[in-house]
Amino acid sequence: MEHGLAQGLSERYLDQLIMTTAALDTSVNEHVRALWTLIHRHGRALPQELYLNIP
Repeated sequence: MEHGLAQGLSERYLDQLIMTTAALDTSVNEHVRALWTLIHRHGRALPQELYLNIP
């Protein structure tokens, strides 16, 4: 996942930050919190297109 974030888009992350920060900062789900910490540290949105398996 960190490799994908290294290739992520900082613009997309910043565009979505206002809408998502409150919910992600207060999540009680440990998996969500761990992933959010990782994404927030990189400051980039995960490029989901990398994970699509389209032939």
